Amino acid sequence: MIANASSQDLATKIEQLVREHIAASREVAKAAVERVFAEAEMESAPEPQRSKPKAQRLQRRTPSEVAELGERFYTMVCQTPGETMVVLAGKLGATAQELKVPVARLKRANRVRGVGQRSHLRYFPMASEAKDNKEAEA
Repeated sequence: MIANASSQDLATKIEQLVREHIAASREVAKAAVERVFAEAEMESAPEPQRSKPKAQRLQRRTPSEVAELGERFYTMVCQTPGETMVVLAGKLGATAQELKVPVARLKRANRVRGVGQRSHLRYFPMASEAKDNKEAEA
């Protein structure tokens, strides 16, 4: 019976020590969390500036602006055939993204062609049918 009682006392003391340890750990964790939040409030960084929605950032170009940019691109391709979009865009003072629609229209009209793939795509002027007909008549 004495062994049974001492086992019970030992179990009770162990449980009490575990409870005290858990309580102390909670207090330490609580203090650490409060300290971090207090520092975060003091440092409060300025809110990042949100960019405008895409519709407000980009203004649609008029068809005449797109056509004019396409003509400038075509002239540049005729002067320097075999260049990439990045080089041609730099010479025109535009970005490759800004030239996307005008170049697509020139391709559709069979005025330019692209040879290669992706960033290695090189642009060349194509002879128009009107020029071919004039040369055949002469």
